[in-house]
Amino acid sequence: MFLLGSCLLVGHMGYAQTRGEFEETTMTERRARPDKNPFRQRNLLPIYKTKTKNTLSGNRCFEEATRKMGFEYVVMPEGEAFSLSPVDRALSNAWVRFALIFRAGPWWPITVAIKRKQCRKRMGDYVG
Repeated sequence: MFLLGSCLLVGHMGYAQTRGEFEETTMTERRARPDKNPFRQRNLLPIYKTKTKNTLSGNRCFEEATRKMGFEYVVMPEGEAFSLSPVDRALSNAWVRFALIFRAGPWWPITVAIKRKQCRKRMGDYVG
């Protein structure tokens, strides 16, 4: 009796396990979705500084914020081979600041100060 019962159970288990073709399942789609906000190539206006104070160089959050506004800080120490003269640097920065009024709005210096403070706090860039 035991032998007959075990044969029936094993026989039914064999029929329950059919081998078939399985579709490959992945967690991601095979085709990439197009980016809704594609990166717009834009010429960044340089604001030349002689010292790194308030530029937060290396802080990715602040660099992205300034790039979205359309400018970037470029550090050019005085006395270097390719640095601008103080007059050229002042004229260039005046033109860039004037252009940023139209590109980023008339209150762009206040916006930059707020972003600088937020990015410093978020990334822990406070010294002292």
